Amino acid sequence: MDQPAPAPGLAWAFLSRFLFFTGAAFLLTYQVYFLTDGLGIPTDEVAGRVFVSTLVSATVTIAVSVLGGWLSDRIGRRKPLVLVAALIGGAGLLTIGMSTTFTQFLIGSAVTSVGTGLYHAIDLALVAAVLPNPDDAAKDMGTFQIASSIPQSLAPTIAPVFLLLGSGDYLAVFVAAAVFAVLGAIAIQPVRGVR
Repeated sequence: MDQPAPAPGLAWAFLSRFLFFTGAAFLLTYQVYFLTDGLGIPTDEVAGRVFVSTLVSATVTIAVSVLGGWLSDRIGRRKPLVLVAALIGGAGLLTIGMSTTFTQFLIGSAVTSVGTGLYHAIDLALVAAVLPNPDDAAKDMGTFQIASSIPQSLAPTIAPVFLLLGSGDYLAVFVAAAVFAVLGAIAIQPVRGVR
């Protein structure tokens, strides 16, 4: 059974979520640009393609979240599944960056969503296990939510650097996104009191 860990566990979990969600925010920020500039999809078709991508991603994320939470509870492990989730999410982001067709993009989105869904389910259980004080759980969970929100503002700010480094090639953006996701998994490993 998972035992509550001291506050450093919450800080590592915060960093893990922050990094993982920064990688995911790159996709949200650059999806439309990648479809138009990278895949050459006409502007008037982009909204429909984003709708299809969002539908696939949401369906996969929800299904995997339910299964991931069940699996994590069943085997009594959190950290290895967070690592697997981040690696899957990173592989999906790389697939998107290397895609040359909308079908490949959708496959990458679905793979990324498998990682995201698994991460969501296990991350919440892991955070609940490392809350330092049950009396302050609501405050700590509220603070922890910032780790999901800040990346949505940060990613659009830093992603152009990677686009510039890649000489306008979106692959550099998605490689950076994958690296952020994997660093998020690595950051969870020092957490004590959770297997």
